[in-house]
Amino acid sequence: MTWSETNSYYAALRSVAADLEHSRGVVPWRPEYTPIFGDRDGLLVALRRRWVVMVQAQVEWPLDRAGRATEELRAFAARHPGLLAAIGDDPTGAVHLTSHSPLPAAAG
Repeated sequence: MTWSETNSYYAALRSVAADLEHSRGVVPWRPEYTPIFGDRDGLLVALRRRWVVMVQAQVEWPLDRAGRATEELRAFAARHPGLLAAIGDDPTGAVHLTSHSPLPAAAG
């Protein structure tokens, strides 16, 4: 990926994430996203990755020893309801932090 492609990718991802907080989880799609994400599923994968990276960078202890969301993660998740609504129905986002997280079914 070139610098220009990387810049476009992250600019589009930031724009989508901001839109999600206003649309309460309705994933926006624009034709200009096709060369960046491929399709809506590609965008959802990118949004899941964004969530995981955000948690890794900003939440010291996301899960307790039993694998449940900590209060710190729940508070962080409460600040991103649109993003979490878009990537799944777990309001804490904890399901996306495990290695066995399910991917969305392909649209048929």
